[in-house]
Amino acid sequence: MLFPTILGILNSKLLASKQEGVYETPLDNIMYKPLVYNDHASVINTVIKKDKLYMRSFADESSLIRWDTKNEVDNWSFSVTFDEPNLSAVEYGGIYIYYTDETPMLGKFHGAFDTFNGYVMGLETKGVSHDLIFGHNKGVSMINMDDYMTKRDSIDPERFRGHSELTMKVIATEKNFKIEIYGDGELIYDSFKLTLNELDVHKKGKYFGIVADYNNVSTAKVYAIKEVKLFSRNETSDYDKSKINQKELKRPEYRYLHQYEHKDEEVNELLHVLTLIQNFVKNAVGDLPNTTIQVAKNEITHQFEIISDYIDKVKQLNIFNQEPDKNLNGKVTQIESQVNSIKKVLESFELSIDKNLKNKTSTSPKTQYILLSIGIISILIYGYIELMQK
Repeated sequence: MLFPTILGILNSKLLASKQEGVYETPLDNIMYKPLVYNDHASVINTVIKKDKLYMRSFADESSLIRWDTKNEVDNWSFSVTFDEPNLSAVEYGGIYIYYTDETPMLGKFHGAFDTFNGYVMGLETKGVSHDLIFGHNKGVSMINMDDYMTKRDSIDPERFRGHSELTMKVIATEKNFKIEIYGDGELIYDSFKLTLNELDVHKKGKYFGIVADYNNVSTAKVYAIKEVKLFSRNETSDYDKSKINQKELKRPEYRYLHQYEHKDEEVNELLHVLTLIQNFVKNAVGDLPNTTIQVAKNEITHQFEIISDYIDKVKQLNIFNQEPDKNLNGKVTQIESQVNSIKKVLESFELSIDKNLKNKTSTSPKTQYILLSIGIISILIYGYIELMQK
């Protein structure tokens, strides 16, 4: 059983929906709150602190909190609030809510036992990428997570920026099934919706459990649970289940080539290509502050100004009106050949970016950064040589 130190009963902020036509009542038999005793809850591989549950006690094992009493209401919502683990690009973790006929157990299948009757809802994280999942199993042994995955939804990383505390809230009623994500108490995502009346997810009579799983994650990082709440939920006729309440993300306005106003056309082309690269990165990994690409774009613009001014001064000396040297002509021919080769590389690179943006191809962060580095270096070389030969 779960026995935290009892110093008193704290008043907690109820994470109930603020939408019109919704009424939620917390149920005390299935819950977790620091310093509050609950004899229905038990934990495995979990460290109990006075203010949190650290869902990790061994480096390579998952952890579990579960309740030995069944849900007694048909229409419900279930929320878990936890600290964002801030995983790196090579680290993978997930926190899952199980709603099953038997009390959930640990296992080798994403941290849980691979055979169960019921449902699983989870938030999976790799680096800055977050995916919401929903799955249904009818008591068979699962080999692969995708075997019973009904829906997977990738969330824009920008929605999680600046949030250290997350809440995953599952809503299951006879009218509605969806998963909401909150960041520090603010709704940041509620587009994960399904029509699942035939599956009876909202029906009472099953057990709840929460599993935290880790793969190649530093031992210093952990899903630390702050609060778990089960609500009885009533949705009246005033409630609009199709309404999206999450905030719209602000994106920089796309600029076409003719909208760049630099006096040098080649600088305009260069800035346009860099903007395409920047948009590609945002689609792949979110908006990164002070990115290498942004710094490179600013530096290139500055250097072009300096070089352009230098070339203007050289032209004023009428050096290019003198008899051209044969060796110089040969060097110019060689440079032109190199420039043409670089142009082909740039064209191929730009086509690759455009294709990825249209198809939203999933590429590993390492591969993306290699491509971006090659592109930026090529652009710098091309711009420098092109201007110096004027």
